[in-house]
Amino acid sequence: AAPLVVSTRKDTDPHFSPDGKWITFTSDRSGRSQVWLSGADGGRPRPLTSLEAGSTSGACVSPDGRRIVFLSDATGNMDLYLTTPEGTGPLRLTPSPRHETAASWSRDGAWIYFGSNREDDMQVWKTRPEPGAPALRVTRAGGYAPVEAADGKALYYARAGPPWSVRKVPTEGGEETEVLPRIANWGAFDVTAAFVYYVPSGGRNGQLRRRRLADGRDELLLALEKPYSFGVAASPDDSAVLWGQLDYHSSELMLIERLE
Repeated sequence: AAPLVVSTRKDTDPHFSPDGKWITFTSDRSGRSQVWLSGADGGRPRPLTSLEAGSTSGACVSPDGRRIVFLSDATGNMDLYLTTPEGTGPLRLTPSPRHETAASWSRDGAWIYFGSNREDDMQVWKTRPEPGAPALRVTRAGGYAPVEAADGKALYYARAGPPWSVRKVPTEGGEETEVLPRIANWGAFDVTAAFVYYVPSGGRNGQLRRRRLADGRDELLLALEKPYSFGVAASPDDSAVLWGQLDYHSSELMLIERLE
């Protein structure tokens, strides 16, 4: 294990681009939470967003690499936005007054999956990547952080606990079944063609693990030396895994001048 994206601020929620050449992540190194991009080696980091918002985060790159969906509360509640790797726009997708979160793309780029409480509790929904497009409900028993399987036949997602767990449902509809009984939080898993990568619990003595989809065999990849924070991302070819961890606690004294 080696540090990849490092600053004196909070860097979390990594995601690989579909070609595995670059990553998105959330950082408050500019003074507020924004979406950033870097090479897959952590080099050449640059801000993608600069919105006046309490939180801008959760970026995910489309399969063709030309669009990026992310979250922001720039209008007062958390919505989905669409931009490009060059930062074009951004374009607000969801006019709903409810809370939208944890967006991802279908493998063919035709849909954006996301979590929303627009009907009852938090469920997984999907919508076309167009402003104001109608949304279709996917889950019935609770859902967060959807990730479509590599073959497009199933949707994996987190379900609130306690504890948080990972479940799946056929993309065409059907029974919702459990895959993992426990994960640290809703960002603590990712899915590739061969594996589900996950962190089962937070705090100290954490582990990074993966479960083989073909036969369910589970293996330890790494015993974490420092506490896990948020986000697990596997490269498309299973050659690398990213996760957020808490390196140190810090606090600062701030000064406000010229109060009137």
